[in-house]
Amino acid sequence: MRQPAPLVLVVTRSADTSALLCDELARAGYDPLVAAGGRAALRRAAEQPPAAIVVERALPDLDSEVLVRAMRQLPGFASLPAIALTSCDAPGSSTAASSYDHELTTPVDAAALAGLLRSAIPPGRAAHARPHVLLVHHEPQARRLAELCLRHAGYEVTEASTGAEAIGLARHGAPDAVVSEVLMPGLDGYELTLELRRDERAATMPIILTCAHLDPVDLELVTAVGANALVVETPDMGELVDAVRTRVRPSRRHETPPPTSDGDPILGHLRRLVRSNSEMRERLAAQSVELAFLAGFGIGIASGADPERLLDEVLGRCAQVTGFHCGAAYLALADGSMQLKGQVGFLDARPLHDFFGDAELLMDAIALAENGLARLPSDRLDGRRTHLLLHRAGMGVLLVAPVMDGDELLGALVLGTPQASTTSTQELLVAAIAAQVGRWLARVRTTTSLSRSQRRTVERLARAAEFRDEETANHTQRVSRYCALLARLSGIDDRRSELIAAASVMHDIGKLGIPDSILRKPGALTGGERHHMQQHADYGRKILAGECDPLLDLAAVIAWTHHERWDGSGYPRGLSGEEIPLEGRIVAIGDVFDALTSDRVYRPAMPVDQALEAMQAGRGTQFDPHLLDLFIRSLPQVLEIRRRHPDKRPVACLAPVG
Repeated sequence: MRQPAPLVLVVTRSADTSALLCDELARAGYDPLVAAGGRAALRRAAEQPPAAIVVERALPDLDSEVLVRAMRQLPGFASLPAIALTSCDAPGSSTAASSYDHELTTPVDAAALAGLLRSAIPPGRAAHARPHVLLVHHEPQARRLAELCLRHAGYEVTEASTGAEAIGLARHGAPDAVVSEVLMPGLDGYELTLELRRDERAATMPIILTCAHLDPVDLELVTAVGANALVVETPDMGELVDAVRTRVRPSRRHETPPPTSDGDPILGHLRRLVRSNSEMRERLAAQSVELAFLAGFGIGIASGADPERLLDEVLGRCAQVTGFHCGAAYLALADGSMQLKGQVGFLDARPLHDFFGDAELLMDAIALAENGLARLPSDRLDGRRTHLLLHRAGMGVLLVAPVMDGDELLGALVLGTPQASTTSTQELLVAAIAAQVGRWLARVRTTTSLSRSQRRTVERLARAAEFRDEETANHTQRVSRYCALLARLSGIDDRRSELIAAASVMHDIGKLGIPDSILRKPGALTGGERHHMQQHADYGRKILAGECDPLLDLAAVIAWTHHERWDGSGYPRGLSGEEIPLEGRIVAIGDVFDALTSDRVYRPAMPVDQALEAMQAGRGTQFDPHLLDLFIRSLPQVLEIRRRHPDKRPVACLAPVG
């Protein structure tokens, strides 16, 4: 025989408030006893001693604290638990300095009230009670909706808002079943199931988990932890009620069909709230992923990363976030066909190149895409062809998301899963990601085009300086390649090394300001002529600086500093050691080596071994010693650069280097 439910005295000013609280207390396993004021409460308590009191602070006839103190002076009432209800717009007092054990703000959260009572006195059930379901959910609206639907189906329901609270209730109250959402703060549904299964009393208790969206991984975990079922929360909670009914039959005299929204306004309102919350979560999830990808694309663009390499990263992140097993990225070619540029998850990439033998079906799906997405299978496409393609791919569903720049097709993302269905959240995310990929590729294409145009302009500007001295033809190209090589050897990343290479072609641009009589003089320069020639470093800086452009700004630094010397005896400013920018020190080595091994109007080219010997004599005086050592050790690559970029006039025969 079950113990009778504990009496809880409810003291309020309003009959409506009393009715609401009584309903909540009864559902939580307590027997409510109502009093319409403080004096009435004292009379009722004398007639039927309560186990606890829930009292509204502002009573019409007696101060609520006076009431609580008076009741605790009665025999056997000294430790009577007291919970005060305070209006949110009424001034309150600290429970530590009052007669109350706890204080709640109205409107009262039913789960919070039940939790406070359970901490003081355990609930009970009458012998004729209906089957008991412990419902665990952290969202009040979803919890309330599930509770009403289960109650209409013939079950008594006890609510808990956390996994930790549910463990205590399950062990004390021995429910006939537990229903818990999967994703809860703190102890989640899987952990709750494992904890309950460790208790012999709950070893065979039906445990049903709920989730917003079904995922194959969740199904595996359900079996692993020992739960009986995993169902999707729907606005009518139909799957949940069916899952409980399958495992726990309700009392036939209590079982009633769930009312429609029209028949029960509260249920209708709660269902709208749950549906709205679900839609909001989907939108927030899609927006979060969009923001994450925007950030990733920004980093990729800023780092100058190869778009095709980044596509693999995009696919990996996309598959991870959306829960798909496989993905492929295609870029549109000039002839309108699609070329595979990245894939993740497929064991064999070869069938992807022609889209599993039906490239036309990919284009058909792209053409039919609505709201940024097409789904295979589709009743708008040939069923036989689609079925055959999915069979070859080993997929149950393929989502095709066109990658667009306005009306121009740039490519497509294809995401696949062996499952027979996808969720609306997954589809929203894939469409959102494809839209961001389109914006990103369009920007990369524009940036790449501008970069190429800028570098061609720079190279022609440098060539204009070369034309002043025909015998230095290809000098700037060789120096550029030497500098890229030396920059990489010194630990500079590829992107920065290539920027140094591009900027170095303008190291002598200042010679445009030097008269031909000095620039092309076949003999030695006088002191005044040498001073004039040295001004080309300042001229170069003035030509290039001040544009707030990374390439031109770096070129200005190189033009200004590549004639400085390690010991401080160089020009134009006499910088020494690491005061000289690293880029200037790199170009100094490449420039001098090429000058020594090339014909000049005032002397023939030196053999390579003789040139290196002369440069080693300047180690630590003219050149950065570490950089010079790196350059000499890379001589095979240096000579290969010379071979690929020869001058029009033959240079002196190169002697072998020992």
